Amino acid sequence: MENIAIQTKNLCKSFFSNNEERVVLKDINLKIKTGESYVLIGGSGTGKSVLVKNIMGILTPNSGSVFLDGVEVSVIPKNKRIKMKSQVGMLFQGGALFDSMNVRDNVVFGIHVHTPLKRADAEKIAIENLELVGLDKSVLSLYPAELSGGMQKRVAFARLIATKPKIVFFDEPTSGLDPIMSNVINDLIIKTTKYLGATSLTITHDMNSARKIADRIGMLYKAEIVWEGSPADIDTADNQKLHNFINGIY
Repeated sequence: MENIAIQTKNLCKSFFSNNEERVVLKDINLKIKTGESYVLIGGSGTGKSVLVKNIMGILTPNSGSVFLDGVEVSVIPKNKRIKMKSQVGMLFQGGALFDSMNVRDNVVFGIHVHTPLKRADAEKIAIENLELVGLDKSVLSLYPAELSGGMQKRVAFARLIATKPKIVFFDEPTSGLDPIMSNVINDLIIKTTKYLGATSLTITHDMNSARKIADRIGMLYKAEIVWEGSPADIDTADNQKLHNFINGIY
């Protein structure tokens, strides 16, 4: 029996404005196996971020269910739900580092929230995780404003893996980066998820990234997942919506 790390069943999400309903997700049935790298593609505004927010519990579905490691998140006691969410990590689109904290404090923030750390211990943990993303201790005392965009993304990676999550989400991880740095970030996604032994869900419109990091790809279009398959299946897939998207055809 295969282990499923992330699953949604008939998940629906709508928003209401001026008494009008805008359907963003319609009957989403998604299964991501433990250890799998799943990439969700689709145009801007198609609901990719909304789906992740529903899975993470930031938003509540109008109907349907979300399961993490086989457990329906919405029905378990609050204390168990908090513990489960502590095993989930996310790399936000802009890195989302704290401007008022130096690199060391940013990296250990997720750990420090739950466990008091001595300065020496915090520094050791920060150095270990920075090294995993190709940075050294020379950046420990720097602040986000002193880092390039690529370095900020690496520090955010270090913060992510420091908590050793079992499930990780990547939100447009290559957005705003040049092709060389985008490739570095793609390599880091592969390296860090293997290091963690984690299941990952990435949302992106960057097809180069999707092809490189995915075990399986799904396409979201007009509130529904309209295609799923491996990166090798993309170019021969008999799906006009997918073909239009990857070729930039309106």
